[in-house]
Amino acid sequence: MKIKFRNPRKEHKKTKEISTSDKMKNRRKIKLPNKIRLAVIGILIIILLVSVNSANTAYQKSETIENTITTISYNQAGRYNYIVYLNESTVYEGLKILKPGEGVIFKQIVKNINATFTYIFDINVATEISGTYNITGRIQTDLWNKTFTIIEDKEFSSNGKTAIFTEQFPIDFVFYENITSQIEEETGVTVVDPLLVIQTDIDLSYNAGGKTSVTLSPTLSVSLGKLTIDIEEGTDNQDSDAKTTIEEIYDPTVKNERNTWTTNSFLILIIIMLFVVFTTATTAELSKIERQVYKIKKKYGEWIVETEKLPSKALVNILPVKSLEDLMKTSEELGKPVVYYTASKPEKHTFYVFDDTIWYEYSLKV
Repeated sequence: MKIKFRNPRKEHKKTKEISTSDKMKNRRKIKLPNKIRLAVIGILIIILLVSVNSANTAYQKSETIENTITTISYNQAGRYNYIVYLNESTVYEGLKILKPGEGVIFKQIVKNINATFTYIFDINVATEISGTYNITGRIQTDLWNKTFTIIEDKEFSSNGKTAIFTEQFPIDFVFYENITSQIEEETGVTVVDPLLVIQTDIDLSYNAGGKTSVTLSPTLSVSLGKLTIDIEEGTDNQDSDAKTTIEEIYDPTVKNERNTWTTNSFLILIIIMLFVVFTTATTAELSKIERQVYKIKKKYGEWIVETEKLPSKALVNILPVKSLEDLMKTSEELGKPVVYYTASKPEKHTFYVFDDTIWYEYSLKV
């Protein structure tokens, strides 16, 4: 069996090296007041919590967003136009025709009126378009209505994105006024403000992802039974619609947000760790007298009472004692507490035991 002997010199040397190493480590640390150090750590922790919460919120978000896409959209419109042919007249001397908005249409100088209807259908995809249309004239009164065919059913078609047709027809206002007069004669009742409503009924269908039908019924109104003729186009002479679909598309901003907040969280965590490792809190050094007070309070704390103001010293005999131990014995014998008082100017730390008119006093030397 081998017996190993300890070498006290080597152990002392090793202990010395360790102690020196610890001192070197402490020297490398940045010394900061304890309150400032704790405040910085607290602020960094709050920033870390905000970053972690923001990262968590970012991970709750979806990486896709809904995007509404118009798959099919169309516009359709029917437009009426007309030309009024005039007889020779003084009011429109030398003028043979009137177009919309060019003047009042006096019935007695009108030779005839020709109208044109144009229909346009536009769609955003090429497709098969087909349809039918007809044009009717309806005498509309306050008591009765009567409809006549102007253009019988016709077909139209197109392969592409646009379908268009144009139709011309006369506005025979004399014919419709005669019909109105004939019915008034037959019924013996005169109607109020008869009106000729010209209407084009369009039925159209297109095949884009399935057959779809649309309709449109543009109108043109012509006054009857007046000395002037008023012609007005209807307000519902156009229409549009769209079919949409919703698709989910990738949103790169969510991934960027996640990466940003995650990186920030790790960086702040590393900063906190480095700050804790490379900083140390400094404590204020106590003076010699303060160390004495600290030791006394620690040893006799149960017997000592601190006061900020002493009672009046009038009619009191101050009896200094030699040591604090003597004062503590006096306190114990009298059953009185030890009163501690500090005077700032000049600095003086004094302990008392009050016994009626005698104050036992012990002062620390600064």
